[in-house]
Amino acid sequence: MERQERIHANMEATDTVDTKQSKQRASIKWLLSKAFNNRVPENLLEPFYRDHEDQEHLKPPIVGGLANAELYCLALANMYSDPNYHSLNHWNILQTLARKGVQVPDPPDCALTE
Repeated sequence: MERQERIHANMEATDTVDTKQSKQRASIKWLLSKAFNNRVPENLLEPFYRDHEDQEHLKPPIVGGLANAELYCLALANMYSDPNYHSLNHWNILQTLARKGVQVPDPPDCALTE
């Protein structure tokens, strides 16, 4: 019985990891589709790559676009048809979303920082 419990626990852990990865992939692909107005550049259609240890990582241009808020700005500008959103920082993006009535909950496991 103990072996079956271990197998079941491993299956649940794998399912949780797969679910988390699927959600991350879907979120990034959604953001890219909004940022590029449904015309995602070919080199970003698949946002992840695998390294020599077979681990998935976001492609560097996406990491940079998330870090400097460029992708979020592009998405806002396209979604609200307003080019003035192109030069916001992360905090300004959260404020803009709040003004638009979009509630952005604080993450439960860490504080939002700039």
